[in-house]
Amino acid sequence: MDAPGCPSMMPALTQSGSTMSRQARRIYVGGIPFKTTEDELMETFNYQMKVNGYNQAEGNPIIAVQVNIEKNYAFLEFRSAEETTAALAFDGITLRGQCLKLRRPRDYLQNTGLPEIEGILG
Repeated sequence: MDAPGCPSMMPALTQSGSTMSRQARRIYVGGIPFKTTEDELMETFNYQMKVNGYNQAEGNPIIAVQVNIEKNYAFLEFRSAEETTAALAFDGITLRGQCLKLRRPRDYLQNTGLPEIEGILG
C-alpha cells in the first residue's frame, strides 16, 4: 500500500478536490422560460450580482452556463464558492414573467474538504 503523500495517490486526491470545488461553484436554476439562452441567463445573473453588490472582484462572476431547454432548467457556474452562495439569494427572482428556483445541485456536498480515508493517516 502507498504511504501518505505518495505521487500515485495525489492525482486522485487532486481530482476529487477539484470536483468538490466545482460542485460548490454551481447552482441549479429551475423553471426557466421557454427558449431561454445561455447568454440571457449569464447577462441576467451577472447584472443582478453587480447591482446587488455580490461581486467579490471586478468582472463577471459567472464563468459558464448550461441550459436544458427541453426540461426548462440550467446550471450556472461561478468563479468562486462565495459568489455562488450569495447568488442563492436570487431564489424566486422572475425572468420574463417566470419565477425561477435556485438550488444547490444534487451532487453538492456541504463540506468541501477531502473525505477521510481510513488506514492512510492512522
